[in-house]
Amino acid sequence: MKLRVKDIVKIWNNGAASLVAGQEGLMRRIEVFDMMEQPNIKPWLREHLLLITTGYVIRNDKEALLNLIRDMNEVNASALAIKTRFLRIFPKKHFNWRMN
Repeated sequence: MKLRVKDIVKIWNNGAASLVAGQEGLMRRIEVFDMMEQPNIKPWLREHLLLITTGYVIRNDKEALLNLIRDMNEVNASALAIKTRFLRIFPKKHFNWRMN
């Protein structure tokens, strides 16, 4: 089975998660997932990656979040899932964000 971002959205579409950006990337393949809980993850990013994080290490640094997204885009990573316990405010000028 080929897993795509749209499949992850469907799995997590129980009210506990929301797609906040990247509607055009729903068909991106997911071949591997990894966890991020340290700020310098760039060397481990790779193509078709679903990266999952609590956002704790970037919770007070909006630029770090934007850099992470840029770095993921550079390697053609597929998706970023952030548990919003620690990261409550997204930079609204860059995202169409709504909190469930």
